[in-house]
Amino acid sequence: MTTLVQLRTRVPTAEVAARAGALPTEGEVDLLLHGDTDVYAPNGDPVVFLRRGALDPALAEAAYPALHSLRTATTTNRGKYSGKGRAEKVFADGYKSKNTYTEPVASAIIGFYDRQGGRFPFCRATAFTAEQVKPWSTIVPLIAQVGELMRRDCPDRHAKQMLHILRVRSEYVVHHVDVATGLRTRTPFTTLTVNNNVAPAGIHTDKGDFKAGIGVITMLRRGAWSGGWLVFPEFRVAVDLHDRDLIYFNPHLWHGVTEMRKESDDAERLTCVYYCRSKMVDCRSPAEELQNAKRVRGTVR
Repeated sequence: MTTLVQLRTRVPTAEVAARAGALPTEGEVDLLLHGDTDVYAPNGDPVVFLRRGALDPALAEAAYPALHSLRTATTTNRGKYSGKGRAEKVFADGYKSKNTYTEPVASAIIGFYDRQGGRFPFCRATAFTAEQVKPWSTIVPLIAQVGELMRRDCPDRHAKQMLHILRVRSEYVVHHVDVATGLRTRTPFTTLTVNNNVAPAGIHTDKGDFKAGIGVITMLRRGAWSGGWLVFPEFRVAVDLHDRDLIYFNPHLWHGVTEMRKESDDAERLTCVYYCRSKMVDCRSPAEELQNAKRVRGTVR
C-alpha cells in the first residue's frame, strides 16, 4: 500500500537557491520517508515517490560488480553537487579547458551523451559503454527493469519520455534484448550517472534531462553506515534509501545529500541516476559526429 502525502507549505525557492552548493543537514528534515510513499508539492506536482526494495534481487546482484568497479572513476565536473570549490584544469591529453573544475568525486557517466563542446563536441557512447562491453551488458537488464517500473508507477511521465526517446537515433539509446525471444526494445533512458559514496553532496538542481519525464534513482547498499539522506530542502523532506530501493523525483527541484557516517570498512552507498538527455535528439550518426569532432578539435584521442 502506498501512502500519499500532499504538502501544504514550501520554503521560498529563492531562500533555498541562495544555499546552492551548501551541504544539507538532517536537522532541516521534518519528514523522513519510510515505506512506499508518494509526496506531492502544494501545487500538486511530484516531489519524490519511494518504492522500497523494488529492484529484482538477481538483476541487482548481477549488475553490482560492474557498478562497483566504477568507484575508481572520478570526475571534476559536478559543480555545486560536489559541495567543493572550482579551479582551472589541464587534462592528460593536453587539452586546457576554459572552464573551471571541482575536486574529484567518485561519479561516472555511462550509456550515451550529447555534444558538450570543449573536449567533447560530439555525441558518443561513454568510454565505459564503448570499451567495457561485457560489464555494460550485466547492467542493461537492471536498466530495463527500472524502465518497466517507471511504466507501472509513472505511466504518464513514462509515455512522454518514450515519445522523446523515439526521436533519438537508435545508436544513443539504451536497448534491452529479451533472452527468450531475441526482441530488442528501447528503454526510456540514454544515460546513467553512477555515484559511489558521494555523500555529502551540495544542494543543486539537475540539468540536461528531458523535463517532461521524471528522474529515477536506485540504491545498492553494502556494509554498515548511516546518514546519506537525499534531502529536498524546499519541502523539508528526505529519503533514507535502503538496499534495492527506487525513487522517482523531480530533478529540477533543489536537492542534496547529507553526510554519510561509515560504520564499517566496506561501507558503500552506490546510487544510479537514470535519465534521458534532452539534446540527444540533435545527434547525427556516430560517423558524422566523429567527423565533426575532428573538424572542431583537429584530432580526437
